[in-house]
Amino acid sequence: MTAGLKVSAGTPAAFYLVSYPAHAAHPTNQATRADANRVELGTKDECNERTIFQYVHENGIKSCQLVLGFTEFQPGSIWNTMPCHTHDRRSEV
Repeated sequence: MTAGLKVSAGTPAAFYLVSYPAHAAHPTNQATRADANRVELGTKDECNERTIFQYVHENGIKSCQLVLGFTEFQPGSIWNTMPCHTHDRRSEV
């Protein structure tokens, strides 16, 4: 368990396990929200203010093909990634 992380019946643990085919070996890693690379994007005026939390990326947890993170929207934001899309050079989850 990570230091400082409290888990109780009122705040149960949440784990996201991700696996993807690869052509190289990389160690299994754990990352907390505090470990994520935070990227602040958008503006209130354009209704797209958001924070991207990057976990699996070039300078984070290593992977040969996968990048992984999540986006947290600020109040009033209507931005989204729809329609669903792919990237030519990588897989994105």
